[in-house]
Amino acid sequence: MPAIARTTEYSTEQFTRETSAQRRPETYQNHCPVLNSVMIIDDSRIDRALHCRALSRSGVIGEMVEFSDGEAALSYMQKGPEQCPDAILLDVNLPRMDAHDFLTDATRTLGTGFAKAVVILTSIPLLPRDHKRLMDFEIVKHFLEKPLIEAEIRATAMKLNLDVGVSTRP
Repeated sequence: MPAIARTTEYSTEQFTRETSAQRRPETYQNHCPVLNSVMIIDDSRIDRALHCRALSRSGVIGEMVEFSDGEAALSYMQKGPEQCPDAILLDVNLPRMDAHDFLTDATRTLGTGFAKAVVILTSIPLLPRDHKRLMDFEIVKHFLEKPLIEAEIRATAMKLNLDVGVSTRP
C-alpha cells in the first residue's frame, strides 16, 4: 500500500509541508533512491495536490514543501540554507514570476547552489527557444510533463542521483 502524506494548508504567503509516512512500499524502499526534500512550485491547487499524491505514492520522496508562487518560495528559501531543498519541481507558467524569472531571482539572491536540481514541469511542449532559455541555467536538469506519473518520478529521482548526487536516505 502506498505511503500517505499529511497536508496542512496555509495562505499563499505561507507554505504547505507534507511528510511521507514512515512505511514505504517494500519494492521501492530498497531499490530506489529517496530524495530527502522536494519543493513544488505550481500555481494550480489541483495540480499541486496531484503532484503530492504521485510523489508520495512513488515511494522515493521524503519531505515535500509546496508553494503556489515563486515569490513565496524564494522568501522561504531566504530564511536559511536548511530551507533549500534537494530538488525543485517548478511549473514553467506561473503568474507574476514565471520559471525563468524565478530561476534568475533565485540565482541572484541565493547563488547557484539554492538547490541541487530543478525539474521543469510543463503541461504543453515548450518552444525550442523557451527550452534553451531554461537550459541556460545549469541547475535545470530535467523536464517532466504533467500529470506526473510515479514511474517517471522514480526514474527522474534516479537520474538526479546519478547526475548531481542528490541526497539519499540509507
